[in-house]
Amino acid sequence: MRRTKENYEDAMRENSNITHKQLAPLFGCGVTTVTRDLRRFGLHTRPWSERKHSTDTRRKISQTRIKRGVAQGDRNPNSGEKVRPWLEGDKNPLHQWHQKHPDFGERQRGKANPVHKVRHLYEDPQYVARITKGIRAHVDLRRGSTYEEVYGEEKAAQYKQKLRDASPARLKKFKRKETNPERIVREMLESTGVLFQQEAPLGFYTVDFLLPDFRLVIQADGDYWHANPKTYPNPTPSQRKRRRLDASCDSFLNNRNYRVLRFWETRLKTDVEGCEKQLLEILHGT
Repeated sequence: MRRTKENYEDAMRENSNITHKQLAPLFGCGVTTVTRDLRRFGLHTRPWSERKHSTDTRRKISQTRIKRGVAQGDRNPNSGEKVRPWLEGDKNPLHQWHQKHPDFGERQRGKANPVHKVRHLYEDPQYVARITKGIRAHVDLRRGSTYEEVYGEEKAAQYKQKLRDASPARLKKFKRKETNPERIVREMLESTGVLFQQEAPLGFYTVDFLLPDFRLVIQADGDYWHANPKTYPNPTPSQRKRRRLDASCDSFLNNRNYRVLRFWETRLKTDVEGCEKQLLEILHGT
């Protein structure tokens, strides 16, 4: 089924309680695509608070509640008077906040409320649609632009430098489990006794292994995730994207005088000695 506004309206008319997850298989796409389409067409599915269980579902819920004795008498958490000392008197955080800001209420009442002047506009669906359309057009205009085009040369340089400075600290927060190919390469490097750094940040990238004394980068690539051409001659779209990212990373490192050595997972499992021999030849300059 084509993803048009009319088709979405027909599907939602047939089932007023339909969800995004139920719409996705009807149109042969993902839930994210359905959400984006509905937002673009200005359509909304019924919120959960307004949906009703079917008669059969209500009967099953009722039987379960009766069987388990749930929400009856003292078992009901809202039954009777409950003592809540953490919300009484001066202990109530809202009461404490209003004591510190005594004039807040006066500044927010009636026409003094800044939202009061524009609140009526957001009740007009045409106004909301126009504002939303303008925001999306602004985002689409900026999409694909460079930092220099958006912020100018001077600010772009400042923003890029901030990203470079924050990258190593940000990467340290993410703990990633070592893969099997990485373990093989690490053990191989440990046997050679050379100085190396694992998960080393270089510019915009994080490389598997960095040998700073030799300006050598070693990447342990999994056959599937990095799309080994011998194993996957017809790569999927995600694998093609991964290949482009790997090529971009190699170009970035080569332009900064780093040599890149990539070992495929299959070769590391079947020919470790050959991989170690190739590494030693590079280290010894032969």
